Amino acid sequence: VEQKMPTPQKGAPAAAGLCCASRSKGKGATIRSVHEGEGKNWREAFCSWCYEETVHYHIAQTQSWLCDACKGRTTESQTSGDCMARLEGKGRRTVCAKAEPQWQQILARKRQVLAEDRSVNQIKYEMTRESPTRQLAASSGMLRPFVLLVSMTPSLRALLAVQLGLSPLSQSSFGDPHEEAWQILSHKRGLRTTCVVGINKLNPFASPPDWVGCLNHMAVTQFVPSYMDWGDMFSSERMDRDDSQQECSRVHSVKVDKYETEILEKIAKQQR
Repeated sequence: VEQKMPTPQKGAPAAAGLCCASRSKGKGATIRSVHEGEGKNWREAFCSWCYEETVHYHIAQTQSWLCDACKGRTTESQTSGDCMARLEGKGRRTVCAKAEPQWQQILARKRQVLAEDRSVNQIKYEMTRESPTRQLAASSGMLRPFVLLVSMTPSLRALLAVQLGLSPLSQSSFGDPHEEAWQILSHKRGLRTTCVVGINKLNPFASPPDWVGCLNHMAVTQFVPSYMDWGDMFSSERMDRDDSQQECSRVHSVKVDKYETEILEKIAKQQR
């Protein structure tokens, strides 16, 4: 997967907020002013996911809310009236950021990391340097998505992690692209786990899927109906376990390139 990286202006600091900052807050407008007249299904509060003062929308017929900035699920905090707690897992665990003793240090660390300059040379260095987590990604067939995640901005990685139900800002590894990328891929609520289906969920000895296995999961569940064959929907040959292990062991693969492009084209068509 190739990602075009714009050349940042030298000395220009990155934005301090998440890339998922409240989309409805325009220039010169306050959070409250842009939401006036929308009823009582929203509230302004500190988000325990993205550590920002954001708007939270109530999800009908539930006790859950949704952060307008990071799209993390929240609920009203029992300890802090100006903070929304994050709902972790399947909503069984609530964590209020301001109830944590180190929350101000976490916020300061977040602002520091997101404000750091990222030159093209630095990005290339992170994409090519060796590390224990890179070796784990390579040995598990997840090197391609690992390198792609490493190339992203910290704010975009944080947004992806929140969508998976992870809380990257509160982790000591926040700020290390390799550690962040591997957590997104390998956590028990990470990308690979979402692609484990059927009896394999109950089998502790089942091997988690490699990158092609994750793509196969998406292809079958989203684009190949049960009444159609693989060849009816895809021109790319479906790779078996041996083929995928060989192709996923390296960053560059013509077969995987073609497969990824075909899936992206189908996703783009669905979004038109």
